[in-house]
Amino acid sequence: MTLFCLFNADDFALDLACSNAVIKGVERGRLQATSVLAGGEDQASFEQLDKTGCKFINVHLNLLEGKALTEGGSEFGLTGNDDFFHLSLGELITKLYLSPQKKRLREWIFKEFCQQIEFVYDHFPERQMRLDGHLHIHILPPLRTVIEKLLIKYPIRYIRTPSERGYSRQAPFISNIKGCLRRQLLGFWAKDIGKLARRYQVSTSDFFLGTAASCNLTLDDIDRGLSVISRAAGKCDAQIEIMVHPIGNDISDSHFYKDSRYGFAHATPERRNELTLLLSDDLINIMKKYNAVFVK
Repeated sequence: MTLFCLFNADDFALDLACSNAVIKGVERGRLQATSVLAGGEDQASFEQLDKTGCKFINVHLNLLEGKALTEGGSEFGLTGNDDFFHLSLGELITKLYLSPQKKRLREWIFKEFCQQIEFVYDHFPERQMRLDGHLHIHILPPLRTVIEKLLIKYPIRYIRTPSERGYSRQAPFISNIKGCLRRQLLGFWAKDIGKLARRYQVSTSDFFLGTAASCNLTLDDIDRGLSVISRAAGKCDAQIEIMVHPIGNDISDSHFYKDSRYGFAHATPERRNELTLLLSDDLINIMKKYNAVFVK
């Protein structure tokens, strides 16, 4: 039995700190994939990422931060008049369910997602098309029909299904409670995305790791998570997507994300620690315990 680990760094192009950390991780052989936020602050690092030969490039479908690529989002309250997203995840979900313009709203979101997909793969035309979502918005139930239309329109080869096996984290009590609730909710929503993927013969991972930790993944999380996954896989080979959010020290002092509800999470010690984790020998030692290897 071999566990094939696909380490995927979210938020490439969010800002330079994220982009540079991803590039470093790919160059060191510790990252095999990254998810590109099309309307992020860093619009200058795509060529550098391409030169690293990063195996997989995902589109990080986004309705929460940065600049929309399609005009008109302000009509539905998704953006301000400057076309920048500004809602929280809760506010987005409420709007998707309760907006009196739900049909037109979904049509606009479909156009925006199409623009994001085409923007990313204009920069990386040789890579296969893969989807995930910023704060996992791609699995939100009200967007299921939008995602299905994308699977019909584009040759999508992979979609993230963030269904994580439960394990006990070494974290404060409240953080553990939040992490468990997040894991359960996302796992519940991910079931339908998994069904959709199978219907359209789109690949998913066998296991996922990183939901409960969310921007605070530790070596202990990887150790405990791989232990649970190893037992679940039994004697079968399995592919695991491991979601990370590394950043470097190139912290932006601009006001690009002035309306974001999540700007506080862009530069944290925990995200810096995730870069250190990725580059450490300890990570390799943990993987060896479970006969885990990087996806080639």
